[in-house]
Amino acid sequence: MIKKIDQQKLNLIIALCAMMISIASFYATYLQAKAANKQVKIMTMPVIQFSQSNYDLEADKPSIYFELYNVGSSPALLKDFNINYEQSTYHTAREFLNACCQQEYQEFTKKLTDDDGASNLDKGNILTSTLSNSLMPANSKRRIFALLYGERSYDLWKS
Repeated sequence: MIKKIDQQKLNLIIALCAMMISIASFYATYLQAKAANKQVKIMTMPVIQFSQSNYDLEADKPSIYFELYNVGSSPALLKDFNINYEQSTYHTAREFLNACCQQEYQEFTKKLTDDDGASNLDKGNILTSTLSNSLMPANSKRRIFALLYGERSYDLWKS
């Protein structure tokens, strides 16, 4: 009789240990799956880099420009883009130019309106790109602002 009780206790202890090992294994699998899910999210996120220069190597011309690069592996949804300058926020490059270089910018816009060949980029011009609510594919770049050097934009370049 004593041996039978000891056998039942031993079976109970073995069953409890097996259940504990199963629970621990389930928890470890859950943690591993959660970590793998986080890793997948991180690896497929868009990564946006900002770049600026004062010379366009592709066109071989002076040009102040700002570019965004999506170096991530998934597309980026650009919801909003702002320029912060001297504790003020500007939603477009033109607003920013009007704030930082008001006199020169107004002279530049006057030259544009007075000039018959306003679309001639060789004389200097401003090119902008809309960013709000736009999609940027993976491994792509977008030039968001360019101030082309020329006789019309000379004063803006100096300021």
